[in-house]
Amino acid sequence: MRRQNRYLSTTRLVRPQRKRRARVKQCARITTPRNAQNENNRDIDTAPDAYDVDVTRVVQRLQTTPQAVDVTWLPGSEKNTQSPDGFTLNKAVALTLKEVGVSELYSHQKKATLEVLKMKKSVVIATPTASGKSLCYLLSLLTRLSKRKSSRAVLLFPLKALARDQLLKPQKFTSAAGRLANSGKFDSDKKLVARLHAISKITSACCDGDSTEGEKKLMKDEKTQVILTNPDTLHHRILPGYTSGKWSTPFWQNLEFIVLDEAQTQRGVAGSHVSNVLRRVLQV
Repeated sequence: MRRQNRYLSTTRLVRPQRKRRARVKQCARITTPRNAQNENNRDIDTAPDAYDVDVTRVVQRLQTTPQAVDVTWLPGSEKNTQSPDGFTLNKAVALTLKEVGVSELYSHQKKATLEVLKMKKSVVIATPTASGKSLCYLLSLLTRLSKRKSSRAVLLFPLKALARDQLLKPQKFTSAAGRLANSGKFDSDKKLVARLHAISKITSACCDGDSTEGEKKLMKDEKTQVILTNPDTLHHRILPGYTSGKWSTPFWQNLEFIVLDEAQTQRGVAGSHVSNVLRRVLQV
């Protein structure tokens, strides 16, 4: 009987932008004429940083320049942190989140975690930039991989640079869990300390064209739990290892999670190739 894999898929709908320190209650849509002169951009380039001042003042300043011919204020939406029925978060995972500065979870993060871990469903997450989509799959990985050490996960990113940048996220959580486990604050709760240690021991690494043979061998010898890679490396390097023995059979037998980041970029011919690669993974 063919085993069932669980998918987590993230979709970015808008361009990446820096997170704001304080939630902006209103946003402005500014229309710029095509024939605006470059010398008039000086006021925009030297405008105060939106992190430190009221956005209203920035927009008012922009209105005095030729670049802004129309301003429309759109109402902001309130955050939704409502928990779906049946959602619970492991205490060790919750403490780890708090240690890295995550004080609360949004409803889409809770719902995605619930459906993956308890309902065993494949999930597609389509929310705006900086809404915490990465945390959706990290919650599931931290919870499951700390409970079952043999579990494996493959995280697919469209670019090598993006994969190496995202590698810092799971490593940040594992480091935080290690600090908590060794802090002595929870020594009275042995089960909690053991789970924190388990989270801190979750291993992750990047496997791509820039990885040396020594690094790839280290991933296999240490039985790395989370592999961050791209569809090309998965197709040309990792999947052929199933027959050659370079990637052991237990790795594929224990593969529980496949994450496809920036899924909206996988379209056209390239998207059809990625879909075929994923079909091959399911058939292993």
